[in-house]
Amino acid sequence: MLARQFVAEARRRILAPEEARCLALEAARGLPGWSVTGASVTVKPFGKPNTFDRSTQFTATRVSAAEPVESGRMLTVDLSNAIVRDDETGLAATSAGVGNLASKLVGLRTPPMLTDEDAASVALLVPRVAANLREGCRLEIGGAFYSDQALMGVSCAGNGIRDSNVLVNLRTGEVKDPSTGAPLESSAAARLAQNLLSQLPKRRADLEKEVASACR
Repeated sequence: MLARQFVAEARRRILAPEEARCLALEAARGLPGWSVTGASVTVKPFGKPNTFDRSTQFTATRVSAAEPVESGRMLTVDLSNAIVRDDETGLAATSAGVGNLASKLVGLRTPPMLTDEDAASVALLVPRVAANLREGCRLEIGGAFYSDQALMGVSCAGNGIRDSNVLVNLRTGEVKDPSTGAPLESSAAARLAQNLLSQLPKRRADLEKEVASACR
């Protein structure tokens, strides 16, 4: 049962064919010299997806609007991590557009969770954090070695205050003592966490619209 769940989750993280095509097209548009105004840039799948390394290869074509010139390039999209490789150079095809689109595609494959900024806003309302914040201090997020939790605490002049450390669950908004695992109660923090969690479906819907718009 658990194994099937892991397989299903892994499959959901794989880019769909249309998403891979969209990412390859954005990468092609960002190739050096390919973004000249008026040029026509297209991509087509080349062969079948490679199930072993979870990748799909595309042929990219650029047709000049000013001269009878056509350029071609092979691009490979890693379906697991949304990275595009320029097969001619062997390097990642990078551009602002590719980075922005890849980030959104990866974002659609992560479970709905609070951001670090959301978690920090919740933590600031917890008494043990608020009591230690004073001029010259800041709340620092250092990670908790878990993808669904954020570890943070107050630091003053570079010195961390151990008694201010909290662990925020990014899925539920619950705040705990990282040393004991005991819940740290705060009605204000709980209300804010629930409010932020209620906004996650809209954030996801907005992200889906942005990807759909970019991949027309």
